[in-house]
Amino acid sequence: MHKLAADRAVHDYQDGNEFRRHAAGQTDYLGNIEHPSAEYNGTWVRFSPTGFNVIGENHEKVTLAHIVPAVGTRSFIYEPFSTDDLTANPATADAARRANTGPMADFGLRATDDTRQFGAESLFPKLGFAFAGMMPLITPAALGRMNGFTGRRLQHYLVIAWTYAGEVSAEVRSRSQRGPVGVTDELIGQHRAEAQLSKVYENLSILGEFVNGLQPDAELGTSLTSWRTAHPEYADQLLTEFREFGRNFIELLAARVDGDAGISAFDKKWVKAKPSIDRFQYWRDMKFQESVLDAQTRGLRYAGMGANHMRDLRKRLGPNKGIYFYNFSEEDLVKAKMLTRRRAGEILR
Repeated sequence: MHKLAADRAVHDYQDGNEFRRHAAGQTDYLGNIEHPSAEYNGTWVRFSPTGFNVIGENHEKVTLAHIVPAVGTRSFIYEPFSTDDLTANPATADAARRANTGPMADFGLRATDDTRQFGAESLFPKLGFAFAGMMPLITPAALGRMNGFTGRRLQHYLVIAWTYAGEVSAEVRSRSQRGPVGVTDELIGQHRAEAQLSKVYENLSILGEFVNGLQPDAELGTSLTSWRTAHPEYADQLLTEFREFGRNFIELLAARVDGDAGISAFDKKWVKAKPSIDRFQYWRDMKFQESVLDAQTRGLRYAGMGANHMRDLRKRLGPNKGIYFYNFSEEDLVKAKMLTRRRAGEILR
């Protein structure tokens, strides 16, 4: 307590008992965040001391990776981490793990750690959403819009998708050699889409060369522009193959919804009735809801996701269920920042 009282940070306790418990490491709902930006560094944050806290974030401002160490917890689920069992797709699992090297390091996780326990959504609707949003940008004039944080994530998603398509193609070949076997109605559409994607994948040599030569953590728009400049004879073909791959990959992901045992038949019908990008957004939100309710049942304390997903979840679940929502892309982050500054000003006076 003497150490906390003597430092230069703002600690805004409700009473002496809370101060004492925080000093003893017996709280998991308040603290000061460490942030590379002076705007947010040292901000005092407070969440519900009981129940389940859902943090809606701007991925480029304050994220769950800043909040978890600030409040002193390891009890969370987070958007970048997948809930899927990818045992049958080890190459895809490795690609997804490489894509999450940054988030894993932020939480002190090792490359070999199983992140499913921290998963907040399924990889497949996320990939569908990314590709549906990406396809209109695969034109020479729009490539520059795939830079920054979004461009880096889109490049990761392309690598994961290409890797998954390779495993799907291998499975389709194996399936054809085994001959027809009993297939459930839910999987018929998925198998057809897999066969079509496999046929396309095998013939996209330029896109394959591009993907296999990508540098880690680069921005997709920059990577596409640089490759097209270095290979002018194939510049247009690269984008043509990219669009063909994207269309067929989206069809496969859309077909996968029938096999998702985690959502109801009603929600599956709603997913399939919506336009492409809205379809995947709705499916993603269903998986967030499923994951949050499961995490609450497990007694976990936090979930981190994009603010739009948080808003949708708040509408779906409503109040008084032991789940508390915080918009840390806007108003709740601003309130925390301004309270910290006001308290600091009071101390100086």
